Amino acid sequence: MIRSIELLPAALEDLLKKVIVNVKGIVEKVSIDPKEVAIDVAIGQLNASRGIIDKALAVYAQMGTDTVFGRSDVASITYDSVTAAGNLINKLKGVGLLEAVSGFGKGKYRFVNPQ
Repeated sequence: MIRSIELLPAALEDLLKKVIVNVKGIVEKVSIDPKEVAIDVAIGQLNASRGIIDKALAVYAQMGTDTVFGRSDVASITYDSVTAAGNLINKLKGVGLLEAVSGFGKGKYRFVNPQ
């Protein structure tokens, strides 16, 4: 670990000083969309194993509410077979977190806010 920025080459030293100044000068309000939190909470409360919940959260983190996806997309995110991905989709559909989407081909879904 470097204890002093004086030990760095001049270009890195200048860059680090700018970063430190920028970080110290930034005060920003962060807003969190309640819809996003509602889906995360609903996934966390699924009646499922921790592994299934983690996989569902990973799919949601990757896809969000705007992206249309299918079994192969879920399988690539969770590193599961398409059968296991289909089972996860069915579980999420069953609790109302996914809706089928038309116009993108058969078996396409997107996340929706829980009701």
